Amino acid sequence: MDVIIIEGDIATFSVDAIFNAASTSLEMDGGVALAIRKAAGKEVEEEVLESAPSELGQAIATSAGKLDAKFVIHVASVKPGEQATEENIRTSFRNALELADSLECETIAVPAIGCGVGGFSLQDGARVLLSEIKEFKSSFLKGIFFVLVSQENRDVFIQKAKELELSLTVRKEFEERLKEEEKKKEGERLQREKEKEEKIVETDDGIEEQEKKESDSQVA
Repeated sequence: MDVIIIEGDIATFSVDAIFNAASTSLEMDGGVALAIRKAAGKEVEEEVLESAPSELGQAIATSAGKLDAKFVIHVASVKPGEQATEENIRTSFRNALELADSLECETIAVPAIGCGVGGFSLQDGARVLLSEIKEFKSSFLKGIFFVLVSQENRDVFIQKAKELELSLTVRKEFEERLKEEEKKKEGERLQREKEKEEKIVETDDGIEEQEKKESDSQVA
């Protein structure tokens, strides 16, 4: 299996399965879960809630709605209002990997499970998740994309991978995927800059129009 660690938006990723960092309530109302729900549509949450509440450590697969994926795998690593533990993160992630493999997934996208709303240390969370990958024996999985919300978080995962002597060398097909993701990110950045500039122009035009009205009013 190739391990790829990147910064990005997991809800826009193209893979066989996207892992959702869930609580046992399975409600998609915060953190990564909320981002996935917004992108996927409410039907994904409605489907998973049919299995609620889940057991702690359980992994549940649903359809992926509008996401560019076949499945969303909901990883119940914490109870609502409580903090995630190493044992629960490890168990739930292992169960999710086994479920993805049983569904014959070749590629998966994984967030920092338990380290957001779950409140677990990012340093320790990276160690737990990456060590599980190192030990996991897969029949179908080829590419595991850890998709982190910031460059800082990405750096933490890369450092932990090095400490665990986990290879980050990737095959050509995944190198092309990474190039596509970088291109997508650059396009999104340029679009944000364009929208920001347009808002500034609109604001300036509005100020000029208001000043003109006030000037005309004074003349009258």
